Amino acid sequence: MQVLFSLKKITVLCVISAVVLLVAKPTWAQEDLNERIRALEEELMDLRDMVNAQKETVRTIEQKTAGTGDTSIGGYGELNYANFDGDKKDEFDVQRFILFLGHKFSDRTRMMSEIEFEHAQVKGGEDGGEVA
Repeated sequence: MQVLFSLKKITVLCVISAVVLLVAKPTWAQEDLNERIRALEEELMDLRDMVNAQKETVRTIEQKTAGTGDTSIGGYGELNYANFDGDKKDEFDVQRFILFLGHKFSDRTRMMSEIEFEHAQVKGGEDGGEVA
């Protein structure tokens, strides 16, 4: 019986095939890689925007709060009062009230907190409102 291929030829053929498969970059793999890189670049830009927005918020809070030294206290809110004539009871409505407290412990460590009271109504003794 005659052997068409020797073991040596088969081994060489397998090695060459493996090298070709490892070295050759299929276009679909390159396109997938490029798409993943684009997605990561977009995510990085979004994260940079978020960090910049947070930095701007900190700067705004620092500018708008009154404080001595390293501690700051501030706040803002919206109140509505309706003075009705006749039998209807007057209404006082705290749409929102935000209280801020901040402290700078070091150049690298700061604590900033807000407590927000939203739509806490007082109408004829009814309970309502929420704290966030």
